[in-house]
Amino acid sequence: NPLKRTPAALAGRLAPCRALLERDGRLEATGIEAVFGTRYTLDTLRILRRRWPRVHFVWIMGSDNWRQFPAWKRWREIAGQLPMLIVERGSSPLPALRGQAG
Repeated sequence: NPLKRTPAALAGRLAPCRALLERDGRLEATGIEAVFGTRYTLDTLRILRRRWPRVHFVWIMGSDNWRQFPAWKRWREIAGQLPMLIVERGSSPLPALRGQAG
């Protein structure tokens, strides 16, 4: 994430996600951006749609990231490409949905 001051190591971020999702075989947490070599979400989405044109993607984002979503590169274009699910996370309650992106 180019907006984070101290980016966490990918493996450290993926481990808790994978542990949470291992109960449900329908979802998978990946580090696909590292495989693709993308830095921005819009670039990752373009590759995903090219590779898997029949897949119905849904963006799942924590409410803490939702607050800063308007600072993302071409955020309106991202929001227009797929449905988004905003999940409440700790220090950033769902009233954050009232922000600019909401």
